[in-house]
Amino acid sequence: MKKYILFFIFTLSLIFTGCASKDKYTMQQFERLYLGISYGECQNILGSQGELMSENYIPGIPGYTDSIHTAAFSWKNKNGSNIFLIFQNSRLVQKSQYGLK
Repeated sequence: MKKYILFFIFTLSLIFTGCASKDKYTMQQFERLYLGISYGECQNILGSQGELMSENYIPGIPGYTDSIHTAAFSWKNKNGSNIFLIFQNSRLVQKSQYGLK
């Protein structure tokens, strides 16, 4: 009987250790992101493309203004913590995070 109890406790400890997932996106990664960095550099730091949340394109007027392409991306952890980045013409212009460790 003692062997069964020890085996049961050992099995449970393996299950709970395996279920404790680490966050894919961390505060350390977030702090490496700075305004002006390219979207490609952000992908390299975060290890994935992120999820496109919103996108807008404003055509420029030749000789007066350039076109502006704005895109917002999100990188989410399973626990709900996330990184949210906004790019204009593929350069980071705004960043925010929620619940990162």
